[in-house]
Amino acid sequence: MIAPKSDQKNADDFLTGPQTFTITAEIEYEDAQQPAGLVLDGDTKHPYKPGKSMGRVLTAAWGKESWVGRRMTLYTDLTIEFGGQEVGGIRISHMSDLPGNKVLKLNLTKKKGQKKPFIVQPLVEAVKAPAKLANNSEPTEADVTACTDVAALRSMWSAAGAERQAQIRARVAELEQVA
Repeated sequence: MIAPKSDQKNADDFLTGPQTFTITAEIEYEDAQQPAGLVLDGDTKHPYKPGKSMGRVLTAAWGKESWVGRRMTLYTDLTIEFGGQEVGGIRISHMSDLPGNKVLKLNLTKKKGQKKPFIVQPLVEAVKAPAKLANNSEPTEADVTACTDVAALRSMWSAAGAERQAQIRARVAELEQVA
């Protein structure tokens, strides 16, 4: 696997598709541009440092209290501009604990003086991987079919044989089409 050299999550991390995370810690930085970072699923080496727009989304959805334990799905948006050029960036597509469990609609700044609607969908909690997989045994066909959590399916991958990996790949594609 090719991994970018970085001290944070970046858009290249999501080129293969959206990923859902649980916030496990919050970090404060002495940086006016990126004053906060979020540790996702315990990855302290590569925190998610939301830009201003996604910081506004997080605050609008969850307020200013602790976000630890909340979940969100991140993806690469190749249309994000910086300095007048499309450079790509990270966006939030789904969030847990949205008010009323309803779609969140915000008008975010696209360019100076220009707003654009941004929508975040409620994150529907998926069925987790069966507990028996905790011992790294190979998942069964039924385990893969019953699982609706892409992150759990990805964790099954390393313990799966070639046939099961093909099934996992197909199941992930199926779930991502629905999302």
